[in-house]
Amino acid sequence: MLAESVLIRAVEPDDRDQWLTLWFAYNEFYEVSVSDEVTESTWARLLDRDSPIGCILAEDEDTGCLLGFIHFVIHPRTWSTHDSCYLEDLYVDGSTRGQGVGRKLCDALQAYCADQGFSQIYWHTKEQNATARKLYDQIAKKDDFVRYVMPLSFA
Repeated sequence: MLAESVLIRAVEPDDRDQWLTLWFAYNEFYEVSVSDEVTESTWARLLDRDSPIGCILAEDEDTGCLLGFIHFVIHPRTWSTHDSCYLEDLYVDGSTRGQGVGRKLCDALQAYCADQGFSQIYWHTKEQNATARKLYDQIAKKDDFVRYVMPLSFA
C-alpha cells in the first residue's frame, strides 16, 4: 500500500511548484476557476504562520513528489470556548486515490486539532463525490445541517 511510504508534513516555501500542480488539479476537479490573485493570496496565507489558514501535505518519501494536501481554517465558535477547524480543501492526486493517502492526511489533521484542544473538525463535499464520501463515512458522522451560500460581489 502506498500510504506506508507517505510522509505527512507542513507546507514549506519550496513546495510551491508541486502545490500549484495539485491546486490546479483540485480546482479542475471541482470545475471552478480561481484567479491568479486568489491563488497567490492562498499560497501566501498557507505559509504565514500567523494566518488561521494552514496546510498539511502528503509526500512520497521515495520520490519527493507531493501526493495531496489538506487546507484548513481555524476559527472561534459561539457554541464552545474552544476553537473549531474547518477542513476547506482535501485533494489527493488521482493516480494515488484509494491507497490511504487521504486517510493519512485526515488522521494528521485530527491529531493536530486534538493536540491544540480544538472542539471539532467539520467540512462538506459535493453529494456525488463518492470517492471522498467513502473515506468521510469511515472517519466522521454526517450531520443534518444543510449548507447555504449567499454570494457577495465586490467592486
